[in-house]
Amino acid sequence: LLEAEVVIIDPPRKGADRLLLEKINQTPHLKRLIYVSCGWKSFQNDALYLLKADWKLIQAEGFLFFPGSEHL
Repeated sequence: LLEAEVVIIDPPRKGADRLLLEKINQTPHLKRLIYVSCGWKSFQNDALYLLKADWKLIQAEGFLFFPGSEHL
């Protein structure tokens, strides 16, 4: 992780582990983070944490993979 420029994470519905988010923030060469989420609320919490650590949200897209549910 320390030399990665791009990281893709797909955490469980509860969100990313705080230790993982801290490691992401400590990775000096990391330029892009792709976050795939099934939990909107947990994504909001993780995104807020990352934004406070000077990450910028460039693009966000929602997809309805489970029609008839509230999962986006």
